[in-house]
Formats: sequence, structure tokens, C-alpha cells
Amino acid sequence: YKWWLVSFVLIIIISFIVQRQINNDNNNNNNNNIKSERLFSLDELQTFTKDELYLAILGHVFNVTSAPRFYSSTGSYKFYTGRDASRSFHTGGTSSEDLTDDLTGLTDEDIAGVYGWLTFYKKQYPQIGKLIGRYFDSNGKLTEHFNNVLTSVNIIEKEKEEKARFEKQWPPCNSEWSRDAGRRVWCTEKR
Repeated sequence: YKWWLVSFVLIIIISFIVQRQINNDNNNNNNNNIKSERLFSLDELQTFTKDELYLAILGHVFNVTSAPRFYSSTGSYKFYTGRDASRSFHTGGTSSEDLTDDLTGLTDEDIAGVYGWLTFYKKQYPQIGKLIGRYFDSNGKLTEHFNNVLTSVNIIEKEKEEKARFEKQWPPCNSEWSRDAGRRVWCTEKR
């Protein structure tokens, strides 16, 4: 019973956080008073791998200089600096096929996971700009690729909400058997 309640609460909290982030991204896309952020070309971003350490995820550029232990030339995540390696945030791979911003072939759930990393970086590191390319155009506006990411995230959020409603309507059941007591089945009560 406790694990079900904890799982349910975690799903609700994560859903709330992701939905809020989606709304913020959508509002930023539609807001004419967007604060001016630096726009990076890929060539320019690639120069930030030594003294200043920058990386991009889904086209959002972050300054990770405060964490050289992870992102410097000797850090365990050094391959993320100076590029947008969004795909690698799902695969964990460091090959050239993984160190790309291309999410083609990933499922909605996989893409939502990458978006979760974007949310993490927004909380942990200063966002200093946008990478011109797949997710932002030369004016810093979101592209259709980023809108597709948001669509994937929305699909997964709706699935989680539907699953939570289903589990509330049809709570989980358990069973046990012992030689002395025989078989016993019990279900968590509906709320």
C-alpha cells in the first residue's frame, strides 16, 4: 500500500513539474517580451570547452563552468561541452551517433526523458542562450523540432494522468498463500 501511495504522489509531482515547464516554454514562445538571450552558432559553441564550459540540450545553452569536475577536459561528462548532445542524454552513449541533437527514432517516452534533463539543467545551471539550428531558428524562435518535443512530452504526461486515474479507479491487489492460513487476496481501497 505504501509503495503505491508513494508512486502515485511521485507521478503527480513529476506531472505537475513537467506541465509547468511545458507551459513556461509555450508562454516564452508566444511572448513578444522575451528577454534577449545570446544566440550561438555551432562553431561558436564548440569554442567553449576549456576555460568557460558551455553545453546545449534541446538547443538551450547552459554555462556549466561551475562544475569542472564533470565537464572539464578531465571530467566524466567532457563530451557534452561545446555541443548539443541531446540524444546522448537518453542513450548514455559517447559515439558520434549519440553525441548529436537529433532525436529521430526515439519514442515519445525517450524524448520526454531528454526533456526531463533540460528541466534539470534549467534548475542547476544558468541558461545563457540558444543554439541556432534544430531547435531554434536564427531569430531565437522555437522550431517545429522543438514543438515536436513538446508534443511528445504532452503525450507522455497525458498517459501518466490516465494511468493515475485508472489506478485510482482500479487499485492494485495483492495475494499471499501460507500452509496455515491458505490463500488470501486483498486490494487497496478506492479513494
